[in-house]
Amino acid sequence: MSHYTLGDDAARFGVVSFNDLATLRVNLTHNAAEIDAGIDEMTASGGTSISSGFLMTRQLFADHARVNATKIALLLSDGQDGGAVAAAALVKGDHVTVFAWGIGQADLAELQQLASDPSKAVVGTNLFDLTSYLAPLQAAACALPPPSLPPSPPSPPPPCGKYVTAKGGVAFSHHCPPPSPPSSPPHDCATPLDFVLVLDESFSMKDVMEGVGGLKAFAKKLVRHYSPPRLDATEADRA
Repeated sequence: MSHYTLGDDAARFGVVSFNDLATLRVNLTHNAAEIDAGIDEMTASGGTSISSGFLMTRQLFADHARVNATKIALLLSDGQDGGAVAAAALVKGDHVTVFAWGIGQADLAELQQLASDPSKAVVGTNLFDLTSYLAPLQAAACALPPPSLPPSPPSPPPPCGKYVTAKGGVAFSHHCPPPSPPSSPPHDCATPLDFVLVLDESFSMKDVMEGVGGLKAFAKKLVRHYSPPRLDATEADRA
């Protein structure tokens, strides 16, 4: 399903959580275990300062984003914050594409102002409702490159083995080049990806933080879409 994998030259994730204040849980990394551990550190408490989350996200991109990377921030919250629109505008002004996803009592109109455009803002009854939006998220994160001019035709290879000379004679060359390696499969993604999850850990999220359908599990699931499958010992022996 995904077009990216975690890696130095592919996708990296960071995690910023917020309640009354923002906390940097995970710096931008491709280490899935480190991302999981940072997500697990969240504890629901306090108020909902979405603006603090965006401001820390902006600083994270400024300090650690790669110059050639597509930058995306995904907000997940059930609340509102009057100062969030101005903070989100600063993030978007740094060429970051912002998605704003809400659950429960989140206000769609505010989320639309936070997002890069209204189509990138959605509200679900719960986190399960938001799983259907993962594919559009990936499409935006991994846009196909624009068409390019066709390459110039390759130069003819040097003679190898028996060949006909320009004068019509037959000659033989022992200078045969090694066979060309198989070509790599085309990459769907135009650039690497630096992706920051901006996660609400305010007190109002206490009933949707843990468990299979909780915020922590949802965030890990999103990251897993960009991770190669793990092999158990038996599979690894057969590989």
